Amino acid sequence: MTTCRIRACLAAGTLLVLSQGACGDSTTMPTVAAAVRLDMPIIPPNAARVGYGLRPFGVHGGEHPEGHPGWNVEYTEGAKVRAMANGVVRSVEAVPENGSYRVTIDHGGGVSTRMDALGPPEPGILEDAEVSRGDAIASPHAELSMAHVAVIVNQAEVCPEDWLSESGRIVFEEIFRTAGYGEELTEPFACNETGVSFPLTRVWTRTEGVLELGGSAVQTIEFTRLAAETHEYGYRLLDSAGSEIESGSVIDFAPLHFEEFGLIGLSPDGGDDERVGVINVIGNEMQIDLGSPAPTNLDEAATFTTN
Repeated sequence: MTTCRIRACLAAGTLLVLSQGACGDSTTMPTVAAAVRLDMPIIPPNAARVGYGLRPFGVHGGEHPEGHPGWNVEYTEGAKVRAMANGVVRSVEAVPENGSYRVTIDHGGGVSTRMDALGPPEPGILEDAEVSRGDAIASPHAELSMAHVAVIVNQAEVCPEDWLSESGRIVFEEIFRTAGYGEELTEPFACNETGVSFPLTRVWTRTEGVLELGGSAVQTIEFTRLAAETHEYGYRLLDSAGSEIESGSVIDFAPLHFEEFGLIGLSPDGGDDERVGVINVIGNEMQIDLGSPAPTNLDEAATFTTN
């Protein structure tokens, strides 16, 4: 089933919903959703960063080569997944494939949230029960330690970031700042477009600092992910005139290798020595250092940005 990416514009107390991405050119949908605002389904002390921290919307890979239709949020052991706003429980379903539960909450105005990968729901989380913002819904499934959260507007799955409350955004930014996942070289945002084709290339442009290789200053880095089903990347390093300095393959990318940043390994075409560097990607900003010997921190990293 094709999933639309929804963007929302707040005007005169209502949210005019615009679709784009997998559904083609941006078009105004014929329905208007009430101005529901959502908190995060987690409180900051319960946030974990074992595999990724937060896996964003639209990312292609894993079980979703078509684009991830929500957010995966990692939790500490025993933490609770919480209602993102006041609402009414519309369904509580057991998922026999992995022994988890799924809970859908209607927040009114055509806005619902669906929480997957849950353990048994809390007492009182039953169909037609009313819930309040912040109420505990369930713990994550014991074997998964995360919850998948989908925001649904007028029956379309949308990016949760567009619907966050002010307090929800503060919590989100704290979690996303330290998130790391294997697709972020080409899909670095909390909201990534689902309707893209592969190979997928993202261009990063230097805005601060210096990254120098063989006497040439790198102005642009292009990362190309070859297919939605793999984490194989190619790369190109270009100077300020657009001339290629080097190209090759990314042979290692471990975004959570260190506590505050990741590790990247590059293998240049032509058999030159492999390069090992440090990297940190947060949304549209990337810090990277490919110095020799291999750096162990970001103190001398250059900053690159992308649109």
